[in-house]
Amino acid sequence: MAQTQKSLFTYLNEHKSKALGLAAINFTNSALQTLGGIASANALTVLVAGHFQSFLLWITIMLVSYLLFALGMYFSIYHLTLVKQAVNTSIRRDITERIAKSSYGNYHQRQAGDYSSWMSNDLSIIDSEGIENFFAIVTAITDVVLASLTLAYFHYSILITVFVLSIVMMVLPKVFQKALSQTSLKRTQANERLMSRIEDLLEGFNALFMLNARSLIVAKTVAASKEANHAFETRSKVFGKMMATVNGMSIISQVIVLAQAGFLIFLKLTPIGAVSAAQYFSGTIFSQLTGISANWAELKATASIMTKFTDLPTADKTASLPTAAPFHTAITIQQVDFSYQGKNILRHLNLTIKKGAKYALIGPSGAGKSTLLALLATKLTDYQGRITLDGADYKTLDPGSIRNQLYELDQDPYIFNDSLKNNITMTRPVSQDLLQSAIDQAGLADLIKSLPDGLQTQLAHNGSDLSGGQKQRIVLARGLVSGRSIFLVDEGTSALDPASADQIENSLINDPAITLLMVTHHLKPEIANRMDRVFTIQNQQLRPAAD
Repeated sequence: MAQTQKSLFTYLNEHKSKALGLAAINFTNSALQTLGGIASANALTVLVAGHFQSFLLWITIMLVSYLLFALGMYFSIYHLTLVKQAVNTSIRRDITERIAKSSYGNYHQRQAGDYSSWMSNDLSIIDSEGIENFFAIVTAITDVVLASLTLAYFHYSILITVFVLSIVMMVLPKVFQKALSQTSLKRTQANERLMSRIEDLLEGFNALFMLNARSLIVAKTVAASKEANHAFETRSKVFGKMMATVNGMSIISQVIVLAQAGFLIFLKLTPIGAVSAAQYFSGTIFSQLTGISANWAELKATASIMTKFTDLPTADKTASLPTAAPFHTAITIQQVDFSYQGKNILRHLNLTIKKGAKYALIGPSGAGKSTLLALLATKLTDYQGRITLDGADYKTLDPGSIRNQLYELDQDPYIFNDSLKNNITMTRPVSQDLLQSAIDQAGLADLIKSLPDGLQTQLAHNGSDLSGGQKQRIVLARGLVSGRSIFLVDEGTSALDPASADQIENSLINDPAITLLMVTHHLKPEIANRMDRVFTIQNQQLRPAAD
């Protein structure tokens, strides 16, 4: 499914009422500045002519104009913030919508730190170099037009000179545009790598602590920062060269216009105030043109960031596939082969998982047990052979509808920075009876009693305030309230004490509505005896454990 390429202008149009409001405020400010400049020029003319009262009038007009302009700056800054926050929210919405549609494999092509960098560092760049520059350009164009008309009022020839010099000013930045765009993209990529490395180090704090190697956090962060700095320095050099060139041309242009105004006064073709006007308004015109050149170059460079957002692959191609029917008979795995990075993991695998049956899967580490669960959970799709749900090939079904019937419980469950209740229900409406049943079956009652706000207690990021066993109980309850009937358990009770693990495993085995495939390194005989079948994976193949 083709994805619509969105630009910054798309988002500004989405919030056009805010954008137009800001533009109106900025236009008013430009008009007030222009009026102040005209008042200053006229004040000089009437002063030289000896009209003191007129001089005081123009001075008053100039003062009021600049005071109102100062007030307008407050409204401009405030409304610019409103626009930026609205656009940021919309961009984050679209990025997360694409992430939510992404396949398991596509999502994991990047690290979580990359996506975080997109929605923090990259949005900061879009704010400063995109949104701020866009409105700076609009304001600058208004200033240039009003200043040019004012200079034309003093003498038309000044406007002609300004027009010619303006063309030169606008052409110069194009020399640097390609290099600026390339270095801007490299800068965002450097930011992604930096964020990922810092996140990796911080998440590894516990391992570094036990190894007395916490100094690596500093050393590697500094090294990663220095590497990222190179991309920033390279872009700064390109931008600096462009600004030096454009500013140099701006100074030359202002001197030319001032000299022309002096010549016209000498010929008595314009009043003495034209000197003040030429100096003020030529400064406005060429400084704004300098700003427009730089702002436009930076604004164009943000297009590569917006393209990066849109280029995130999604799994939309599966949206047209038929929905899997409710599980009725069996899941079958037929002659399935799977390789990873050229290494065979599973070979000619065959297995039938009957509805309501309970299976255990044992074998050494790296034998392919977790890979088999990942295939059943539709995480991995690049396999040979067939996996069917009641006879329907997995590859012909919408994978989301398959996952609606599966629940995966692994040894490293994830806890969200949310309330305990929302961590169980995932904010879906759940009846009190079903919620209480899941709490009892997962053995969560004691934990809930110990928490200050019970089910409403806010849990820390990834459950850092919980034990491994408590996290596994919460995630088990999450599966029990989800309505799924096929449970894929990958060492899902490994963090529990033996008695609690036995209680939960027996609870799953006793539930006739659950079809269970449990992967474990340590299958207790009493649990094995209650399983319908126990299999072992050896040499990339599946065999009954009795063999």
